[in-house]
Amino acid sequence: MNRIKSEWFEDEHGRKINLSVTLQQVADSIVYNLQNDWDYVILVSGDRRVRTGKSVLGMNLGAYINGRINQMYNKTNTFDHKNIYFSSEKLIEEAEKKPSNSVIVYDEASDSLVTNKNMTKLQNNMLQFLDECGQLNHVFILVLPDFFTMKEQVAVARSECLINVWVEGDRIEKDIYNVGEKTKLVKFRRGFFHFYNREAKKNLYDKARAIKIKDYRIIKATGHGVFQNNYPFDQEKYRELKRQALLSLKERLNPSKPEEKDNKTTRLKNYALWYLKNKYNISGAEIQRQFQRLGLSVDQRTVQSGISLGNDQINAYLKTLADIPE
Repeated sequence: MNRIKSEWFEDEHGRKINLSVTLQQVADSIVYNLQNDWDYVILVSGDRRVRTGKSVLGMNLGAYINGRINQMYNKTNTFDHKNIYFSSEKLIEEAEKKPSNSVIVYDEASDSLVTNKNMTKLQNNMLQFLDECGQLNHVFILVLPDFFTMKEQVAVARSECLINVWVEGDRIEKDIYNVGEKTKLVKFRRGFFHFYNREAKKNLYDKARAIKIKDYRIIKATGHGVFQNNYPFDQEKYRELKRQALLSLKERLNPSKPEEKDNKTTRLKNYALWYLKNKYNISGAEIQRQFQRLGLSVDQRTVQSGISLGNDQINAYLKTLADIPE
């Protein structure tokens, strides 16, 4: 395949940007039409896999568009790590505060790890937000692992184009173990993409659903090209933001339960449960119902833990609690 080469640019701050001629033409059309009260959504997918370089391409595309916006409309909009969002919630919170014609990249790498139910909610929230902030005429670049997981409203109606980033494998033979014998290998190379305009993107989405095959190659792409592994701003700041976003998501998905300290409140609760069971012979189920009737939340496991305490534990509790009847 005769691939269109990428070119190097410098923005007004002297930062290097790498972008294919194919995508320059797309970006230039978007920049030109912003003056007519448009806003745009560009999708960047990763060929149904991770680590393809889609985030790097999205950043270079964003930097190029921002530079051209400043040049054409005499603006001073910035594009750096603060324009990259890994949380849709944070994006929605901050995007409305940015100046008009801002370029905003949403990297779905972390949000995409949530359940299907929550992903539907995320996409619905994004759709509502995009509709509400249209008058700001922003350019949104949505970086996502898989185009086919998108709701139809985003994949077809709300987005202008799709860029699918993919990895190429070259068959080679090399003595990688230094034993005098070559091993047959596949060497993977990043830096390739297919481009789908609005019509091709629609046909891809519709055909994939019709034949139930999620393959980007069932429709001929509008164009193609290559890109370089270039970060148009501080790479370390970007990686740290991404790391923090993944840690935050991990905490949301698996909230760490604080260790139940054996403090006075805990001991008092356990003693009360034990006392009701052993002094008044009230069943655990009845204790739980009475607590709930009083508006107090206590689960069956907690009740069972309290009423099963041994005498030694109760005596130890009584030594450290004040104002509790013997």
